[in-house]
Amino acid sequence: MSAAEAPHIHNLWFSRKSIFKTNELIDCSAITWDGSLVLTGGRNGFLRVWDAIRGIEISTISVGSPISQIALLEISKRREIFLVGCKDGLLRLYWRPTTSYLSQLLRTIGLPSAVWFQPFRFALETNLKGRIESIAYSKTTVAVASENLCIYSLKTRLTGVLASSIRFELDLVGEQVLNRHLIGGGSRSEKRPNFVYFLHDNLLLATFVDCRPSGLETIISTFQIFPWTVIKVVECNRRAGSLAVNPMGNVLAMNNLSDGVDILSVPHLSYLGTILKKVDHLHNFIQGLTFISQTCVVVSGSSSLCVADVSALQIVSSLSECKISDTFPTLARRLILSFSVSPNRRGYLLSQALAWFIFGTGKTFVRFAIV
Repeated sequence: MSAAEAPHIHNLWFSRKSIFKTNELIDCSAITWDGSLVLTGGRNGFLRVWDAIRGIEISTISVGSPISQIALLEISKRREIFLVGCKDGLLRLYWRPTTSYLSQLLRTIGLPSAVWFQPFRFALETNLKGRIESIAYSKTTVAVASENLCIYSLKTRLTGVLASSIRFELDLVGEQVLNRHLIGGGSRSEKRPNFVYFLHDNLLLATFVDCRPSGLETIISTFQIFPWTVIKVVECNRRAGSLAVNPMGNVLAMNNLSDGVDILSVPHLSYLGTILKKVDHLHNFIQGLTFISQTCVVVSGSSSLCVADVSALQIVSSLSECKISDTFPTLARRLILSFSVSPNRRGYLLSQALAWFIFGTGKTFVRFAIV
């Protein structure tokens, strides 16, 4: 790790901003691109919108099913759009106009949310087979991993008098059933997708795990979308947990649920090494994994949170070494990470980061910022 990056890593732990509390177990989260709002989804089927500065819940949307994924789509500078995926296969799209400068000013000076907040609006929904595990997008193409791998085209149309209304269309352009033709021979037809990521507009990275919880094999593949073509397939004898790709899109970090985090090059999928980290199979329900720079990844696990350097393949900082542990001396074993990216600094160290610490009941979390 370079000397220039080290201060940012330590600042992550010392800049606690706010504490949030909710009455349901949280399974996923997302942050708007400007870092002003936090979206959380839980097992009660409610999508909650929070003021990221004050830690106050300002809106609740009933989705109707337990939520497993939230994905913000950076498609238009004029609109904030996000997809919500559920455990029963329900996929919904919500949107609202981008926050104006006046609204940002009113929020900054501390006025109530009723003055500056514009609620999100429901736009459309569709149903897929199986639990929605991962959502990725590139421009107007959306990939969704559920029982199968589905590719959608997202379109917007202006309607009404003087084009005063907007209409969204989510068209299925391809549903790849997991068979030998998709990811090769052998017994791979028993796999299901658990992660998707667009390396560029027409190149998709996807991982597939065994349908049996006890299965250990993972398939990592890259595909050309149009026309559908398998580019590269790699087999691993470890089951993939959470995954993350660095901002440049050339390094993949994979929580292997065995002995740490595997690092692979992208798109060649060459194995670079493993960052060793203890994994608690009994209590570690959710493991967060998120890059905060080109070479630094934040990893959550069993009662711990640490920063690892993927180039040196070692942990460089952990929560237990920092003063924030004095505030929360006993961390529970359920952790989720979520980070925001400033639009004018994409591809570099993130200008703001939110780290979610889910405690005992999974109902309390803390916001941090990189300064």
